[in-house]
Amino acid sequence: MQQAYAVTGSRTRYALLGILIYTLLTWISSLLLLPDSQAPVLWLPVGVALVCLLHGSLYWVLPIMAGNLIGQWLWLSPQEGTSWLTLSGTALLLTLEPLAIARLYRQLPSPSLSRQPAFVRLMAMTTVATAGVALALAWLLYRHIPLPLNQVFLQLWLSHMLAVALVTPLLISAPGDWLTLDSESRMMESLLWLVSLALILMLILPSPLPGHLLLLPWMIWAVTRFSLPLAILSLALTTLASLWLLYLGQGTMLLYGVLLVMVGSASYLHSLLTDRNELARRLHGKVRDSNQQLEQKNQELRDEIYVRKQAEKAFRRSTRHYRALVETASNPILVIDCHSRIRQWNSAAEALFGYSREEAMGRDLLSTFIPDAFRDELGWKITKVLQSGVPREHVEIQIQGYNGLQRSILWNLTRLEDEDETVETRVILIGQDITEIRETQDQLHYLAHYDILTGTANRRLFEDRCHQAIERALRYNHRCALISLDVDHFKRINDTLGHDAGDMLLQTMTRRLQESVRG
Repeated sequence: MQQAYAVTGSRTRYALLGILIYTLLTWISSLLLLPDSQAPVLWLPVGVALVCLLHGSLYWVLPIMAGNLIGQWLWLSPQEGTSWLTLSGTALLLTLEPLAIARLYRQLPSPSLSRQPAFVRLMAMTTVATAGVALALAWLLYRHIPLPLNQVFLQLWLSHMLAVALVTPLLISAPGDWLTLDSESRMMESLLWLVSLALILMLILPSPLPGHLLLLPWMIWAVTRFSLPLAILSLALTTLASLWLLYLGQGTMLLYGVLLVMVGSASYLHSLLTDRNELARRLHGKVRDSNQQLEQKNQELRDEIYVRKQAEKAFRRSTRHYRALVETASNPILVIDCHSRIRQWNSAAEALFGYSREEAMGRDLLSTFIPDAFRDELGWKITKVLQSGVPREHVEIQIQGYNGLQRSILWNLTRLEDEDETVETRVILIGQDITEIRETQDQLHYLAHYDILTGTANRRLFEDRCHQAIERALRYNHRCALISLDVDHFKRINDTLGHDAGDMLLQTMTRRLQESVRG
């Protein structure tokens, strides 16, 4: 409740202050009369009311109405024949004028006076509204002003338009712009502008009527070079100086119209420059954002290039290691394609087959380097690895080396697959020379089953062959025979002639028996 009372009291104080200021502006405007007329040169209340309604709310309607009523009573009551109806109608029209402009302007899609289209539409609305109000006021007041109706209308319309054009730059700036001057304001240039304005006024004072037209360059200088607060202040000073010159020189309505055009052109130029600066700022922001995005993309690209270079270095390093491992391996390593053509050939393969890498590349492995007895088996193993789900196989084959010796090689076959389906599948063959292992195995097998002296089967092999013969006879229901030969007096030969003579006797008997029977 106390807060509500505080808000109401604050609004009441603001309303009373507004009525006081509005009445004071009306009184000041009533003093600035045109020569040989009672119409004001500049009707300041309409510009201030428009500022309040645009930057405030409808709360200011009643203070504006009250200020207009009091101001009209002070201005028109000394004149004879002024009725309360005339005072009330004049105050109502002067209140509806800024209210209509503000209401129409707020309906614009982008009501920002810092943009050139909004400023043009505001001035168009002001022209129509002030013309209508001036026509109604001329009809009410022409009896109190000793001029024809059309001249009264023109004087009132120009005074209202000039006030709006003079106060309009106030609407362009934000409230914070009046607290600080921007960093681009040059105080020396402002001082030079003020001194030059004073000098030009002294020069054109003897002929004020044509001289006031020379103030247009100073208006353009102010709105194009100064910051927004200084430009508004300079434009107001120049306009007041021009009004003073027109008042001294008993200027006509045409010259007042020229002044209105000068002020409107300067204000319009200011809005154009503001619009251009805003577009330049936005363009600069977009360019800055684009540069930041490009810089970010470039940084990402540089990072990606760095990563790729590192990956390429790692790949080249691993490739060198792989090649060194393959080339220095003691086992023959071959890589063939799906047509059995050789695609890789290491130094161990060169030593085994006697062909250099250049001579072996592109040759068919089966037909060139594999004996006929093992081609089918190796070819089948290669096809099995390539076309079936078996990833690896092994096969043992006999190969005649370049030195003419038979070598037993155990080949391990592994399928090489690539993630790219367009690359053909290959097979890597890693060989292991097992010739000595096979010789040792054969020797152990021979010692286990044959007699060293005579080369015939020993007891173990004899028992195995007897067992096979008996099983075969039982299976096919026939008989088998066993011949047993005994050497008489063999011990006497060893004792009398020696063991060497006994060994020779056994070898001779074995050879004669082998020559007497089938294989």
